[in-house]
Amino acid sequence: MSNLGLIPIALVLLTVSAFILSYIWAVVRGDVSAGFPYISDTGANRPESSIFSQLLNMSSFCAFFVMYIRYKAVQAIVRVVDGQESRWLARMNKTSVCFGYMAAFGVCVVANFQEGTEVESAHFAGAALAFFPGVIYCFMQTALSYHMYPRYNGVLICRVRLFISLLCVAACVI
Repeated sequence: MSNLGLIPIALVLLTVSAFILSYIWAVVRGDVSAGFPYISDTGANRPESSIFSQLLNMSSFCAFFVMYIRYKAVQAIVRVVDGQESRWLARMNKTSVCFGYMAAFGVCVVANFQEGTEVESAHFAGAALAFFPGVIYCFMQTALSYHMYPRYNGVLICRVRLFISLLCVAACVI
């Protein structure tokens, strides 16, 4: 039995921990107010910036693996499907993993170039790289799921992915 399912769990736990631990530390030290500071503000000062950076770097690393695992899973399905459909799936799969990797790299940039420093522009560029290709990745994975329905996944998976993709768009707009 494979333990690959633990990687997405680790991704979520590391990401949430990065935000919560740096927030708590920043509030306790008085670096930010307790009422809804920007996520980046909670990781802008030392020592919380170190916690924020380390956990987000680990999260980014897990994201690369999660995307690679999904890529290989869809690739295995493409080999089974014949004809025009498989070419579309293969191209969509390769393109989506590229967008996913860009988003994961953007998270890594955000983690290592804090807001409020001399390299703040790199922080914002990393955030844009995390958000926009990340949203495209989500929609492409949704399209892949709908395309593989009902043969390889259920309609619930498709709808959940669509809901998450729409939440991502809302988050970018906000």
